Amino acid sequence: MWLLKAGFDATTSLADDHKLDGPIAASHVPQGASLYINDSSPRAPWWRDYFGISQELKQSQKAALLFVPAGNRICVVTFGNTIHNLRPDCYEYDFGLIITLNCVDPNKLRNTDTADPGAARRQRTQTAIGSDITYFDVERDTHVLRSLTGAAKSEYAEILKNVTGSAQVRFSTTRAASKLPGLCAQLVELYEKDDYKLSFPDVRNVRPVKDPTTVSALNDKLVAALQAKSDDPQLALPELIDYADAKYFRFNGDGPADLYEDLELSAYYDYLKLKEVKRKQLTYEKLVAQRVLVLDENEQQRTSYALTRCIIFDTKLDGRSERFHLMDGSWFALEKSYIERIKSDLAPLFTGETLPSAKSGHEADYNIELAATLGAICLDKTSVSPSGLTQVEPCDVLSIDPDGTAVFSHVKMGTGSAELSHLFYQGQNATTLILTDVETAQKLAVHIENLAPTPQLAADLRSAIDLPKVRVRFAIVTRKPLNGALKNLPLFSQLSLARAARVFRGLRVPLSVVFIDDSRPVVKPKPKARKPRGTGPRFTSS
Repeated sequence: MWLLKAGFDATTSLADDHKLDGPIAASHVPQGASLYINDSSPRAPWWRDYFGISQELKQSQKAALLFVPAGNRICVVTFGNTIHNLRPDCYEYDFGLIITLNCVDPNKLRNTDTADPGAARRQRTQTAIGSDITYFDVERDTHVLRSLTGAAKSEYAEILKNVTGSAQVRFSTTRAASKLPGLCAQLVELYEKDDYKLSFPDVRNVRPVKDPTTVSALNDKLVAALQAKSDDPQLALPELIDYADAKYFRFNGDGPADLYEDLELSAYYDYLKLKEVKRKQLTYEKLVAQRVLVLDENEQQRTSYALTRCIIFDTKLDGRSERFHLMDGSWFALEKSYIERIKSDLAPLFTGETLPSAKSGHEADYNIELAATLGAICLDKTSVSPSGLTQVEPCDVLSIDPDGTAVFSHVKMGTGSAELSHLFYQGQNATTLILTDVETAQKLAVHIENLAPTPQLAADLRSAIDLPKVRVRFAIVTRKPLNGALKNLPLFSQLSLARAARVFRGLRVPLSVVFIDDSRPVVKPKPKARKPRGTGPRFTSS
């Protein structure tokens, strides 16, 4: 069942190219309801010819849409695969999820579908018996709840027993067709409640934006920012890549362009100027057609991404209290109060520490230089993983404070959301293993013994870790203002950092974040070399 937006009805919500017949007359259609059906002609299934079956086989699709009045709103009940016959902008996209959150027993959940946008992960968790939300490992700071299934509370047993909700609500009922308007009215009443905030207080802090009207308005905001040559949008690859295979970046969509060593917004504006694309005439359709190409040192293309997947952008809409965030080509809404709470919690992490500037080379080069400057150990590319686990890097640089505290520094060049989410997760995972797993601690001790520049440093570090007297430092190399604090981090990176901070508080390990000046020379764009057509390796694209 779906809920139409206010102002839509059966005549205005059907797609222009719908294949339904109706409204049709039927003896049990509820008063005021409209029934449309799909009565397709039988035809052979595709696999009949695929397997060379000589026997005559026919199949046909039979489906229906029922528009049911529910007070001053209209519900749509679907039978079979018919929802694609509705206009995508005509219905509420949170109808089923809100109903389920309001009526489900919080201790009798069966299934959750979640997404972690910052880490580009999706997860489905199921249990054979009803369980509470903690069993499903839903991270309130970073996870988006996409779907929920469970048993309804006893007070709603008359309406439904088991319920699944996302954009639509799924349930079974034995009520007669004539009783459907009353049932729909009860469900609309459930949708308009906010009881779920008691049982699931944080579950709606982050939610995907699916409504086409809202998405269109947000896309217009993005285009307006680019037309104005705003510095607010950021560019970053949507996935982690091996930078050994990524020497250059190039924009595509309006013909060949120069090669850039850094994926930055200024490079995109240069590209528009080079291709004589007037910013004031830029449209979202043109953005969708443009791509970011990733090339190796031989200028061979390794992969490519839609430009819209590489844009990170925060904005607001008039009349709405939420903040909206674009990442990996999708929009998300975040509650204002939630963002303010996150910022308040994270503010103490920015302590004003300073570290030497990055003046040349790549991340690995800086780690070596930082270790030498601090008289510390470079542990970049080492592993302390327990047997059976993949590589776990303890940190990039391990140093000792004057007060005898061991400092685990995790370094990252750039402020891309995927990269930072990986950095924060790597830091919390490594620290947890070092402090709780004997084998991991022993492997770290071996690295310290073998790599420490002096016996005294090795002894001091072993003593500090054994106590334990340790702290963790996330060091981020950037061209942004060093005092920018949270403003330097994409919104979903802030949420990932909040999750990591909570883990470190549980471990009683102090955490800090420091920005490092990226003073490496800005490399001028390199003209693309002309190559004969039809040459070059195959590549993947996303």
